[in-house]
Amino acid sequence: MVPAQQAAPRARQPGQPDRMPFVLVTAGFWSAFDRFAMTTVLVAIADGFHTRLSAAVAVASAYFLAYGCLQPVWGVLSDRFGRSCAGS
Repeated sequence: MVPAQQAAPRARQPGQPDRMPFVLVTAGFWSAFDRFAMTTVLVAIADGFHTRLSAAVAVASAYFLAYGCLQPVWGVLSDRFGRSCAGS
């Protein structure tokens, strides 16, 4: 049997960070966390609005579906019109 060849490590380019920026990692964590936390909070939301859990789940599902489907739309609009910064 021939031993597997190991890939040579890539040389780090000048100015390239060693790891992902903390802000990017944190943003990714919170983006994923709110979707996982929402499922456990639905019981409290349904109770707070004095409605059935199935109704709260249906509303949350519609929101998540619309949120996911509209991502390409927001991307195209952002590319077309750019970012609007007040005061600059």
